[in-house]
Amino acid sequence: MTPRKPEDNRELLEQRRSEILEAALKVFARRGLAGTRVGDIAAAAGLSHGLIYHYFRSKDEIFTELVKIAYQVSLGTVVAAAELPGTAWEKLKAMTEMIVSGAYRGDGPYYFLIILQAFTSEAVPEEVKKMTVENSHRYVEVVAPLLEEAARTGEIAPADPIQLATTYFSLIQGLAIMQVQGGGSLPSPDPEVALRLLKGPVGENQEKEPGSSSQRGEQQDETPGRAWAETVFGPVKLKKERLFYRTKKRAEKKYTVHSALLTETGDSYRMESIEEDGARAVAITEKANWRPRLVQKFNAAGKKITEITYGDGWVLFDLEEREVQKKLSLSGEYYDFHTLSFLFRAYPFGSKERVTFRLVMDGSGGSPLTAVIMYLQEIKREEVTVPAGTFDCFKLEMGVGGMAGVFAAKYRYYFWYPVAEPRFLIKYESAGGDLVELTGEEPPSGASLG
Repeated sequence: MTPRKPEDNRELLEQRRSEILEAALKVFARRGLAGTRVGDIAAAAGLSHGLIYHYFRSKDEIFTELVKIAYQVSLGTVVAAAELPGTAWEKLKAMTEMIVSGAYRGDGPYYFLIILQAFTSEAVPEEVKKMTVENSHRYVEVVAPLLEEAARTGEIAPADPIQLATTYFSLIQGLAIMQVQGGGSLPSPDPEVALRLLKGPVGENQEKEPGSSSQRGEQQDETPGRAWAETVFGPVKLKKERLFYRTKKRAEKKYTVHSALLTETGDSYRMESIEEDGARAVAITEKANWRPRLVQKFNAAGKKITEITYGDGWVLFDLEEREVQKKLSLSGEYYDFHTLSFLFRAYPFGSKERVTFRLVMDGSGGSPLTAVIMYLQEIKREEVTVPAGTFDCFKLEMGVGGMAGVFAAKYRYYFWYPVAEPRFLIKYESAGGDLVELTGEEPPSGASLG
């Protein structure tokens, strides 16, 4: 018998892996990761239980590979349509037709369910969780500028492009789930139905919705890449102050102390935070709209370990300790993670307005280097007691926005600010148990903060 060539072995290996993945796709889609056993996949593929391990180390590895494929195909379709020639509306129409033609035929609906599980299941591998965080906002980031442009040219009804993009993808995903649950018995959706939801009443004589930017007489932002809603966070009443806080992580019992200082110079705000061990962070933003310019972090020895530089529509990360340099494009209203407790002083308190914005993350705590769509909303007024005293406060809730927010309801962050001016952070608490509390204007005994 003639021995197989190495390339023949590779071809057989890839063929068998593909067969296993194809079988596993429907099993995972119907039973979920937790409810699926390797034996279920083996039976669906017509292979012995033990043979599966010759090609994959575990069911987690099989699931992870399917998630990779799902994102590659799904995001690839969206990006490819966005890069087509033509107007924004023509690109949106082509995108919808491409998604519908691919997502509701063959294995398309099952890949939608795989992505849904990647969002919602606690049992997914860490690699899948990281993949989901990195990819979940890319859909909206690709489509929102197209919706913004189509609204500017009058091809669709004016609305928040992020909310429109979220609604659009939620509709697509929901239809895919119905297709699978119906066993393929439901008719494929007409792309024109989804597009009609975006159209709305347009044109010079359309009736403006109450509260729209045109009725309020607000200036729409014509800068490419920016959301056309007005800037929400404006200048605040300010006096130079250094406040002290105690911090406790959810897995720790001991508090650490840090100070926070906010000053204004010319057309900018300067924010400085100093930790108990001497490590510090400095952030500079534009006073008019809190748009970030520069963030620097220094270790306890005074060495700069992070520099984040912002330009018009971009951010450059220089993370020396991790030997990482990366540049990202940005759009809409974006702010830096390090400025949040200061930035939220400029929220329109008393309005209970829901604000959507992009939050730029620097990779701290395992987060990706990306801009995450978030929302902020005042949810109640209550008295809060912290070491510095008792305060009558507005309570703000921040959470994940956009399409990902539907599947990330457990990620909530709460901020308390006094009803009376000047407003500065009184308390912060995450749903996971992290806690920050105001201790006063003087450092506690033993703290050596500059």
